[in-house]
Amino acid sequence: MTIYGFKMKRGTFANLKSTGAVLREGEPVYLTDIRRMVVGDGVTQGYKLPQFLDDEHEAALAILNNTYRGVNLATKFAEEVADYSGNAWKWIQEERINRGKVADLYPWDYILADQTGRTISDGTTSYNLPTKTHKMHIAGINTYKNYGYPSGCPTHIDFLSVSSTIGVNIPWQTRDFNNGSSAIIYPWRQSKLYACLNGVDNRHNDRSGNELGFDASSGGVLQSLPQYLQDNIAMKRMFADSRYSGSGDLTESTAGDVDDVGKIWVPREVEVYGFPCNSQQKDGNGVNRSAYGSIQYPIFANNNAKQEMGRVNVWLSSVASGSSSRACNVDGNGVANAFGCTGAGTSAWVGFRLQKQS
Repeated sequence: MTIYGFKMKRGTFANLKSTGAVLREGEPVYLTDIRRMVVGDGVTQGYKLPQFLDDEHEAALAILNNTYRGVNLATKFAEEVADYSGNAWKWIQEERINRGKVADLYPWDYILADQTGRTISDGTTSYNLPTKTHKMHIAGINTYKNYGYPSGCPTHIDFLSVSSTIGVNIPWQTRDFNNGSSAIIYPWRQSKLYACLNGVDNRHNDRSGNELGFDASSGGVLQSLPQYLQDNIAMKRMFADSRYSGSGDLTESTAGDVDDVGKIWVPREVEVYGFPCNSQQKDGNGVNRSAYGSIQYPIFANNNAKQEMGRVNVWLSSVASGSSSRACNVDGNGVANAFGCTGAGTSAWVGFRLQKQS
């Protein structure tokens, strides 16, 4: 069968410049040596015209220049998504992640996720999640591949709602205290915020008998997300600081190990800033324990995510060095900071991982 199509005029930029040709108005020319296109206006010499790239090359150039802000993947790959009944989350999980087809996805690309309004409550204290839609941006692709699991973390994409928060302020802990408990020695997993994000009951007493954590077993942020995500979000595992002693409150983490850090999480300080600004804790060899196994997500390269954040304070999952009362956060100016764990006016991003399923 013969297929007929339009063949665009083409040539090299060098030749276009040497001839000084003026292209007719609306006349397109593809420049084979620089892989760009110009469109004539009937007046300007061709080599002086604005040059255009195709979408993929425009995206690649924007990424290199740290100006890329992503596209809606459900729109860009609408034909593929249609094969999954229009469910973009099902598409990216089953068509792309499970098959390892991630080469044409980029940090900052996003899929929309609806957060259904609900109340997170232990029967006494309540936090009202509003109904809203998050742009779940790709924070990193295979950022932790082959790390954190007995057999290595598989193909995965970590998503983060850097342009929106959960919409309610929740304290990091029930009191200004950043240690764990004898039951959960990892401060983040023992935190009130962890419980509210994941919809779990993690209440335990500290060494002095004060209750830590929260009973969010009636449902948290995880349970407010679309059912497909609830069913398919993977547990994130990475190195976590441990900070507990039965003999006194600690101002530094004593050790750490690979641990579950939640299906819904907020990033560590190193994952945002590339360096443990306030969480800097050195082991006996002078190595920053708080940076073990962590890497800055590409979405935060050169801290350019500050342009999308809005002027809000958001918690991180790291605890502060030199203090038994503070947890790390990103303040409204995008600056690394640390607040008391009951700090008012601080919310949280939504972070989660989708990974290759066996």
